[in-house]
Amino acid sequence: MKNHLLLTFLSVVLQITESTRYMGCYKEISQESRLMIDEYNLWLGSNTPDKCINHCQSNGFSYAGTQTGSECFCSHVRPSFKYSVNESDCNMACQGDKSEICGGPRRLSVYDIQDKGQNYVDSNYKGCYVDSADRMLPKRAPDSFSNTPELCVAYCYRNGYRFSGIEVGKECYCGDELKGSPVIESECNTRCPGDSRFFCGGDARLSVYDTSISDESETGHFVGCFIDNTEKRL
Repeated sequence: MKNHLLLTFLSVVLQITESTRYMGCYKEISQESRLMIDEYNLWLGSNTPDKCINHCQSNGFSYAGTQTGSECFCSHVRPSFKYSVNESDCNMACQGDKSEICGGPRRLSVYDIQDKGQNYVDSNYKGCYVDSADRMLPKRAPDSFSNTPELCVAYCYRNGYRFSGIEVGKECYCGDELKGSPVIESECNTRCPGDSRFFCGGDARLSVYDTSISDESETGHFVGCFIDNTEKRL
C-alpha cells in the first residue's frame, strides 16, 4: 500500500508543468473557514490535478488544490505551511484518473501554479553547511523526489524542530542545533527535484533554514468577521 501511494504521488509530481510546484498536503481550517477560499468546483468522475491546475491558471489564480478526489479549489492567497500535514493524509484517488492523488477528507493536495517561482522561505535561510556521517541535523524525513525548501521546512516545523536542512536534492533533515559556520554558497549546487529554479544542498552539504514563521515567509489569511464589544474585547 505504501509503495502504491508513493508511485501515485510521484505520478502527480511528474505530470505537472515546469511552472507548477507541488506544495504538499494541507488540512482545512474548518468547514466554515476554508483554506483556499476564492473558487470551488465539483467535478464528479473527471477531476485530476492537471484539470484543476489548468482551470485555476486560466482564471488568473496563483494556487490550486484538489480534495476528496472530486473537488478543485483555486486561490490568490498562499496557504500557510502551519496547516501542512503528512503526505499520507492525502490518499484519495482522483475521480478522473485513479492513478493520481487528489487530496483526502478535509485534506488538500496544493500546488503553486505561478509562472515565476518564488522561494517563500527564503527569509528563513541560514546558509550552506557541511554535513557528515554523524549528521548535523539528526532527524531524517522520507526522501522526496518532489523536494523543495518549503516542503522540508514545513515537515520540520510540524514535527517541532528549529532547523531544516536539504541535502543532495531529495533528502530533508531536521534538528535543533547548528554546528560550525556556513561555507560558500556555490557548494550547495544541487537543484531541487520539486522545482529546479531553487537549490537543495549538495554532496555532504545542507541548505539550512530556520523553521520559524516570519512575516516575510507567510501571507496573512482572512479568517472571518466576528462581533466584538467594549467590555470584553475579542
